[in-house]
Amino acid sequence: MSGGGGYLVIHYSLQACFDCGLTALSVMIAGLSEFPDKDKSMFKKMQFMLVSLAFVMVVIGCDTHSTRGDVEKPASVIKSPKDTREYKTFSLDNNMDVILVRDTSSEIAAVSLALAVGSFQNPTQQQGLAHYLEHMLFLGTEKYPEPNSLQKFIDHNSGRWNAYTAPDHTNYFFSLPSDKLDDALDMFSDYFKAPLFELEYSDKERNAVNSEWSMGRSQDGRIINYLDGITGNPMHPSSQLAVGNLETLVDKEGSVLNEELVAFFQRYYSANIMKLVMVSKQSLEQQEALVRKHFSSVKDKGIERPAVQVPGYTPSEMGKQIHYASVMDLKMLMLRFPMPNNHSEWRSKPNEYLVNLIASEEPGTVAQQLREKNLVKALYARVDPQAQGSDGSFDIYADLTDEGMGKRDEVIAAIFAYLQLITDKGVDEKYFLEQKSIKEKKFANLDMQQALNTAIGLSSAMLNYSPEWVIASPYVYEKYDEKAIKAVLDIFKPERARIWYLSQGENADKSIPYHEGKYSISDISAADIARWQSLANNMAFKLPAENDLFSSEAVAVVPSTIMQPKRIQEAEGVEVWLAHSKNFQDQKGRIDVLLNSDVGAHDIESHMLAKLFVRVLESQQLSLIDRAQQAGIGLKFKYNGNDFGIVLDQFNAKHQLLMQRVIEPLENWQVSEAEFHKAQDSLRQELINREKAAPFRQMFGLLDRQLLQQSWSREEEKAAVDQLSRTDLLAFKEKLFSRNKLRVFAYGNYDAAKVMAIVAEVEKALPSNRTKLSERFERAYIAPQAGKLIKHEEAISGHTDNALVEYFVVPEQSVVSEAQMMTLNALVKNSFFTQLRTNEQLGYVVGTSPKVSDHHAGLMFFVQSNTAELPLIKARIDRFREEFTAELENTGDDVVEQIKQSQLDLLTKQPSDFWEEMSSQLADFYDGNLKFDSRQKLIDSFESVDKSSLQALYKAVILEQGGAELRVQVKGSGFSDSEFAQ
Repeated sequence: MSGGGGYLVIHYSLQACFDCGLTALSVMIAGLSEFPDKDKSMFKKMQFMLVSLAFVMVVIGCDTHSTRGDVEKPASVIKSPKDTREYKTFSLDNNMDVILVRDTSSEIAAVSLALAVGSFQNPTQQQGLAHYLEHMLFLGTEKYPEPNSLQKFIDHNSGRWNAYTAPDHTNYFFSLPSDKLDDALDMFSDYFKAPLFELEYSDKERNAVNSEWSMGRSQDGRIINYLDGITGNPMHPSSQLAVGNLETLVDKEGSVLNEELVAFFQRYYSANIMKLVMVSKQSLEQQEALVRKHFSSVKDKGIERPAVQVPGYTPSEMGKQIHYASVMDLKMLMLRFPMPNNHSEWRSKPNEYLVNLIASEEPGTVAQQLREKNLVKALYARVDPQAQGSDGSFDIYADLTDEGMGKRDEVIAAIFAYLQLITDKGVDEKYFLEQKSIKEKKFANLDMQQALNTAIGLSSAMLNYSPEWVIASPYVYEKYDEKAIKAVLDIFKPERARIWYLSQGENADKSIPYHEGKYSISDISAADIARWQSLANNMAFKLPAENDLFSSEAVAVVPSTIMQPKRIQEAEGVEVWLAHSKNFQDQKGRIDVLLNSDVGAHDIESHMLAKLFVRVLESQQLSLIDRAQQAGIGLKFKYNGNDFGIVLDQFNAKHQLLMQRVIEPLENWQVSEAEFHKAQDSLRQELINREKAAPFRQMFGLLDRQLLQQSWSREEEKAAVDQLSRTDLLAFKEKLFSRNKLRVFAYGNYDAAKVMAIVAEVEKALPSNRTKLSERFERAYIAPQAGKLIKHEEAISGHTDNALVEYFVVPEQSVVSEAQMMTLNALVKNSFFTQLRTNEQLGYVVGTSPKVSDHHAGLMFFVQSNTAELPLIKARIDRFREEFTAELENTGDDVVEQIKQSQLDLLTKQPSDFWEEMSSQLADFYDGNLKFDSRQKLIDSFESVDKSSLQALYKAVILEQGGAELRVQVKGSGFSDSEFAQ
């Protein structure tokens, strides 16, 4: 049995506030083309989920839903047998709860403080106040009055920082080298003791919040979340605007904003509803001393933890059909069933039990049959039983095909029919025991997370579980509880449902306050229910079968003997590499099987056919992907411009069997017209919807295009997809499999024989007369030339904001330049952010980032703004570049050395887990560096970094014409009458 399409979340209305942290996010987005495998295992099925929606913004590291109970104090934190860290839990005299984590393997320390107050506590007269306060807290305290003092300190130590506001809590966090922890805690803890809330910055941060609201007002996920609130119980706080904007955050009669801000802090920022987590290599005694030193003086105001007692949905808001005319090209159904908060049943997992059954892709299930009938691309489920506080919802989503859009009643009827089957025959202990076995194995082999992820995850979990269970709670299946499962099944009635119809063509006439899009709402009638029941009478489904890819048996672990990747086969057109994990050799492994070929780069049609090929395979093999995922095995298909890839990871005992099942249908591969058109429509949707993403995201994608010698415009790609046929795809597959170099990289629990057995399965699908390429193919990049400007300008209709990036690139391929740009960025980014974002409010997304393209290092300056025209943005960036010369001149050698050392600490630190340990070697493999020495070369290159070399590089490349410049401008619809920068 399997059901990997389902998942649970903490909150679906997380109000992430990235501030300078957007820089880090932007770096990740901008760098997608540089590392071939950015996606993580948790996203295996996300292509078929809410790709274009931001319904679910999951707190990093939290794999559980929330509660309001579990306050007993534990003896110790229950952890995985693989977890070598030490834990200590205690409460300060001011009743702040603390978990300390000693991790001697990491040089990086991390801290997270979660406060049990969020947007649900916003006063009605100042909507968005909790989020606004989160912004203001960074802008000076009594002891450290300079805005962004902590951020500057962290940036100079190559650390990370951020914060977010969720409906029921707010979280502040950072990481940096352990030896800097004392100083950082002194600044961080002062946020919660003596913030200044200077009026000088009050209006500026209102603009920052407004910019964040503006950036999200056209995002369907945020709109639907808000629309759910305003069509729910009007007395519930979810009916308010959580993020805030200039209209809601303003002085009003009887409500002065700054007074409300101070009052909110004085009322709610109390130690007794704060949860603090610290992760460090220091001893638990040393950590406790630091915590007591810095946090004991945070005031305990003795308040009760705020709780929303008003239900999010009353019977009056149930039995509704909501039609939403989406901004993006969506074709979806969502069946939302309000439910009482049943978190008290977390040990028996009734919600998870049903999510797995409902979302299963096994033969005969509703998800599999609706896909076979070409009505849905995927069906999946999620549950958050306390999304609204005292209640929540169980949601079932259907991502529809064009045919499914015309048969939505049939899809709805099928879902209700399958729910009835589960009610009648699906409450069976065997499903519980299988899920229990899978989770127990996952917990027994649970990797330790990186320090910052650990801190954030544990602090958030402490709000919802006693410290004993903050790690283990998602994996606990204590007892089979038939009564609890049936209680959840009782909510699945049409008259209780809120059925959402999501597409651009919905008949909707009501405006949505503060957002784009329109909606309409009506009752589910008796005739609707009768129609669905009539359709359901002719349907038959099956419950999932046992999952044969799962084994509870422990697998023998291959001794770790190959520390440096070793070529275990080299023949014409084939190369196979194997490496073992030095620190994390266990039952897991990862194998990347690549068909490296130029076939997908011949022309735009071939390029889009490669993408279509991956989409068809994902759809055809979704049942297998789902079954593997449930068994703790990752399976994905990919295309990165150079390689078609099949990747298996996680538990590797069944990797050969899984590869056999993947390859078998590829030997004589067929695709129906329906399957082709489903994939074609999915790709078309993606191409259309990317033009409605946040402008800074679009900007980075367009920048990457300019770096390639051969690329195509977005309009050309859309036109090409529409012209392709099923026959074209079949021919492309034959060309790809007939002309390639087979490249394989295996890491972890494999011996050579096991790897070669998997390779043998792959070779069965390759023609015996294939053209075996001797050289690795790689798409060609432009060669940056000193003094040359490459620019791209594009007006967009899907967003109002402007965005601009200037990327200055060293003409030579140089690892030393990469180290220098990393150091320069650590120096410049806080100054750029503080001046243009905090002081001048030029835009909300403001940052700098180093970027390497084809071994050419460079530095990006970027801004997204809802107020400034592009010429003004460019002029201000250019002026800053000139102004920073003096700051760089006045920077002490000791500051440069400190940054160098912190960068080296990050590069040389012991990896936190299997995946981090593997990452540099895997990246080298994809990059064709078969010496696997890129990380060591970068480490060695820092010897050449000093202040004088930074000044020379900055002057030559950033200020003068010694480097190339790439400039990308995206002009939003709100500036359609303005000019591009020249």
